[in-house]
Amino acid sequence: MNSSSREATDYVNLSNQVLCDPIPMAKYGQSYDLCWSCDSPPCTMYFSLEQIDVICESLYLSRESEKLFELFQSDPNLIQYTVQSSSVQRAYLLVLLHKEHFAEFASFVETNKFDPMYHEELQNLWYEAKYAETAKKRDKALVAVDKYRLRKKYPPPLTISDGQERIYSFKESSRKVLQKFYKKNRYPSMEDKREIARQTQLKPVQIANWFKNRRQREKTSSDLVKPYYSPDSQHHHMMLNYGSPPLEVKFSEYSQQQIL
Repeated sequence: MNSSSREATDYVNLSNQVLCDPIPMAKYGQSYDLCWSCDSPPCTMYFSLEQIDVICESLYLSRESEKLFELFQSDPNLIQYTVQSSSVQRAYLLVLLHKEHFAEFASFVETNKFDPMYHEELQNLWYEAKYAETAKKRDKALVAVDKYRLRKKYPPPLTISDGQERIYSFKESSRKVLQKFYKKNRYPSMEDKREIARQTQLKPVQIANWFKNRRQREKTSSDLVKPYYSPDSQHHHMMLNYGSPPLEVKFSEYSQQQIL
């Protein structure tokens, strides 16, 4: 078993142990039940930073917001670990969102540094906070257009983004690369796709879907402006075809049937 596999196994074992099993704390001369079936959450003074990471990461990924709140409430010093740990950082943000502390949430995001590998995830959390805050102020659920306007009005701060606007989850720089290759070839080769992936960091399926959707949009547009020639017109007037012949043509066909 390689080191990464061992680390993954250790992570799962430790997270299961921390969240569910009673663990004897012989080192401290006592036994402490870490399962949340008890009245109070585990005190973090018993754990190393690595173990705290596992607890926070596990609860964050399972969106156990209330348990995370109890954990931070049990040990006010836990917030100090947000400087050292991405797991504690993200767990703390989830708690702020859960408790609807929107101003504190925004301030924490705007004034702290975050690992770039979590930027996209944190951007989604940022938007989630904006949606919740606005819905609470308006006292009604938001529709898609409301959310779109909020994303335009409140872009994520530079602490969790590179400043590039995302359209359909693609950065503007990535869209430019895709458009450049599309102009050369609407059906990119495997070599083209590899080069696009190298320049944009997009996955092959994302690239394939973008080209497919772009071709479909162009086909739909061309169908809408396809010229229609009326055979009953002496001068064959050109008309726009929107899926059905003009009314005068239908009437003419009906008249011919009646005559015959």
